[in-house]
Amino acid sequence: MFHDVFGHLPVLCDNDYASFVYKVGLLGKKYSFSPECVDLIERFYWYSIEFGLVKENGEIKIFGAGIISSYGETNRIVKDSSVEIKEFNLAEILYLPFDKSSLQPIYYVAGSFKELYLALDELTFILEKTLEKEKVLVM
Repeated sequence: MFHDVFGHLPVLCDNDYASFVYKVGLLGKKYSFSPECVDLIERFYWYSIEFGLVKENGEIKIFGAGIISSYGETNRIVKDSSVEIKEFNLAEILYLPFDKSSLQPIYYVAGSFKELYLALDELTFILEKTLEKEKVLVM
């Protein structure tokens, strides 16, 4: 409950961000029959909505609910200069497994929220290509 109230609710008050999260949910519903597509959507969600960072006025800001609701994650990003923070790269995050049971070894920072929102179009394209490959394998 703490995670949802303090991690997700504050950023969901922004209409653009709430629409973004809603659209990710619609993708999950649309592609729920494909385990491979679900994995891709889950990784996108993990490295953005749960553990995402964004640049705002040249500074890295935390917006991921998994970071906001975790003292350990937040403290690590703010105080540990050795933490690995990489530029947001959709092609990379979609194929990068994650571990829910430990602090994250890597975080991705989007250049802006707009960049993150636009990534949904690219994600949709990749999901469609994934389905095409699955159809070929079934035949």
